[in-house]
Amino acid sequence: MEEYIPQSRLPKRLVVHDPCNVLSATGPCARVQENPGSVYEYELRLSDKPEHTKRREDDEEDLVKRETNDKRILDNFLANPHSSTTRPHGLEIREFYSGPINVPTTPAIYVVLPPCPPLATANEGHLYLSPNEYVGEGNHSYVYKAEWELPRSCLVEERICIDCVMEDLGAILREEDGENGETRDRKWDELSGKMVSKETSIFQHLMTTEGATKDVDDIYVIREGQKSTEVVYEGPYRVIHSRVKYQNLARAPYCRHLQKAKNSIHPLTTKVQVTAKLSIQYDLHLAREAENYQRFPKHFFEHWSGYNLLPPLDDPTPVGPLVPQFYGYYVPKQDVSEGNKTTKRYLSPILLIEHCGKPMQAVHSIDDK
Repeated sequence: MEEYIPQSRLPKRLVVHDPCNVLSATGPCARVQENPGSVYEYELRLSDKPEHTKRREDDEEDLVKRETNDKRILDNFLANPHSSTTRPHGLEIREFYSGPINVPTTPAIYVVLPPCPPLATANEGHLYLSPNEYVGEGNHSYVYKAEWELPRSCLVEERICIDCVMEDLGAILREEDGENGETRDRKWDELSGKMVSKETSIFQHLMTTEGATKDVDDIYVIREGQKSTEVVYEGPYRVIHSRVKYQNLARAPYCRHLQKAKNSIHPLTTKVQVTAKLSIQYDLHLAREAENYQRFPKHFFEHWSGYNLLPPLDDPTPVGPLVPQFYGYYVPKQDVSEGNKTTKRYLSPILLIEHCGKPMQAVHSIDDK
């Protein structure tokens, strides 16, 4: 699991399956299954300090900005449905064209699709711990690889069926134009558009440290790359709003088109690999570490999609995140129940982060031996 998840979408409740008592945080010595049905309920614990809530607030603000920007693009396009206007999420529908270029043609159809729903917020997740997945330890904690099970809709976007969109388009055109085009608006038969040949260039966005000064840390360079030629439509659009909705198997079965696809057969949950850090009893280090992850700005977690030129290397080098992804800090919700009595058995808090890198190995000098 490498994806960034906004803190507001992390599961509030975590069900921890720990048959070998890994949560006692006493080390990797216990290998025998003690209690196969040992399940504990944890809850998400996030700090409310202003320095720790800023990224949460920024994530929510970014979501509102994206929704506002998408609506602005749609409104501008509907006010001037033309190829020169930025197009909203949708499909351009035109017949295959092999005729001459720059010859007038009838307007193309643009099908506006509904906005894709955001990824769901997980109300509950499951974590599976095993002493066989021990990774390492430090002065304050033990580290294990773990399986994290979440609703699939938290990680995978909902799907819209293009076949259903095309069927719906045909139905709308018959409703508006009549079965034989008898009620069709004649402006859609006017030769107001054309097909043109357009040459595009692929630009490389590079960052280099060469030429940097004390005041300028990074130098960005734009270089023109390969060129390609394509035939595109220019002119007004006939806008059709699709009535097809996005599909989620958790709500209802897929349509008959998607049911035929092999990837439509899947469970409603998915398991991913994460790292679980457990704190030694009476140690507060893990809680402080969790606060640090909440304080870090979002770009600390981002995989940069461009390239860096890092002399003396001549080849572009991708840039990764500075820290592992943060998947929440969880604490036991209540005391452990055993039969008819409640005990005070120690259950470690859990810090969930991305499983990345290799454990550090201490290097000892000759004097240390």
